[in-house]
Amino acid sequence: MAAVKGNLTIVTNMSSLIDNGWYAKAIAKFKQKHPNVGQIKLLRTQNFNSEAPALFESRAYGDLTLIPEHIPKDAYSNYFLPLNDMQIGEELYFSNAWEHNGKEYAYSQGVIAEGLVYNKSLFKKYNVQPPTTLKEFYHVCQIFKDNGVIPIALNIGSGWPLQQWDKAPMVVARNGAYHTQMLTDRKPFSTNKPYGTSLKIASDIYKNNWNEPYLIGDKWENSKIMFVEDELAMFFLGSWLIPQLVQKGAKANNIGFTTFPFDNSGEKVGLLNRDWGLAVSRYSKNPATAKAFLRFLLMESDFSDAAGFIPTQKTAQAKIAQMQEYQKDVVTMVQAESPSNALIRTTNMAGIDFMQGGYIRDILISSDFKQSLDYWNKKWSQAVNNL
Repeated sequence: MAAVKGNLTIVTNMSSLIDNGWYAKAIAKFKQKHPNVGQIKLLRTQNFNSEAPALFESRAYGDLTLIPEHIPKDAYSNYFLPLNDMQIGEELYFSNAWEHNGKEYAYSQGVIAEGLVYNKSLFKKYNVQPPTTLKEFYHVCQIFKDNGVIPIALNIGSGWPLQQWDKAPMVVARNGAYHTQMLTDRKPFSTNKPYGTSLKIASDIYKNNWNEPYLIGDKWENSKIMFVEDELAMFFLGSWLIPQLVQKGAKANNIGFTTFPFDNSGEKVGLLNRDWGLAVSRYSKNPATAKAFLRFLLMESDFSDAAGFIPTQKTAQAKIAQMQEYQKDVVTMVQAESPSNALIRTTNMAGIDFMQGGYIRDILISSDFKQSLDYWNKKWSQAVNNL
């Protein structure tokens, strides 16, 4: 076994765990276990998909890094090292999400439950219950708006939170493999299909002014403060948001978490998804140390609880109360499958920044919703034909 020593640069999107000191404590524990490790530098990123091209071009993407969504799987070997020699894949959820030709290039830093994060005190103040149908959701949004409360944050200016509406079709279809199956459909964005349903709900939120009024600029941190200060009622995001809201000053018992109702069936359909894949750079000077820290993060630390995840390690249990409540209430649980190599190539050819939010922002602010969907159907069809 190669020696665990030398310096590391770790790319992380978990800025909140840098700010609250969690990473500093974790690094100290790791160095206690591996005293020959030198400096460990944290490179924080807010929107890695957009920042990645410049970092990858200069090979400055750290030793332990994230995998951008737009990189096709058959290109992984150009940038990352296989992790099979760690021999932990069978112990982890989504271990095959970044697998290509039998080689595992990344492991998910956590498992996310996707759903509606809501402010319990505002729901109690205005005597409304968490919605279980789409009709109820629209009704609740209007009640909050009528009372001067922002019903739900979309974070259009930030862009990346709009990726939720890329995830929603899996819930609408009750199918974790829905995205890959889109490759057989020339018009997946039509209004009568899962993607059209998802985007129509987002459009309704925007057209009815149920979201925050910021269209330009990154107001992500501000939206969390609005929730804490009872100015904002809901987010449609992942479970990782819960500890971030607590860090901003929210009381943990004032944060509710439930499924998002995409139809009027009343069935609680949950979605379990992988988070960012953690990978070791092909150009790392200390790959053994990077792999050791990856093992430490996923299997020896309380990273999952601190970040608001269900642990990636199958034998570990989530300790956040909202997660336990969510898992108890869900009737149907959809587990997201990793996008195929063909899907990633198709979205790239179609000009769709899949799971990044840019094209969804364009759809929402378009003056003609149907025309916008027709445009993306045309782009998609052309890309599928050229695949």
